[in-house]
Amino acid sequence: MSDGSPGLLGAGVVRFTAALLVLLGSVAGGWWLIGDLTESAVTNPEYLVSPPNWSPVVERTVGVGGWCVAFLSAVYLLVGPAGRYSGSRHRRPFVLVVLVILAGVFVALVLRLATIGASGANMAGLSIIFGGPLALLAAIGLMVALTRALGDTKERV
Repeated sequence: MSDGSPGLLGAGVVRFTAALLVLLGSVAGGWWLIGDLTESAVTNPEYLVSPPNWSPVVERTVGVGGWCVAFLSAVYLLVGPAGRYSGSRHRRPFVLVVLVILAGVFVALVLRLATIGASGANMAGLSIIFGGPLALLAAIGLMVALTRALGDTKERV
């Protein structure tokens, strides 16, 4: 395995798994960074989708752990055996990693809006109807584009 061969899994599966970890880690980290958006003036908020009942310590741990997973997976994709990122010659994988992270934060925003507590949960319905499909399409499309770009880069290097 030390000769650079992908082993039991194909190189594409490893790259896609790392891209998925970047996305999921940035969703968890974004969820923590955005925080609870429930209106404080409402005494008995209504929820379209109830948020998880986590303590602040658990939420912080999941958020920081998510950012660590996203960062380590991004480093693996760019400079590890999956990517062989070679500086300024191939900027496309770096840009796509950043866009996958931003898509993950966008998914986290949509999830936070879907779990907002308000009087009349109109914001949650609007975010689920319009934001949900847009966020998922952007995230999946960028992950596939990143996996393909890293495959192209590896073949060119």
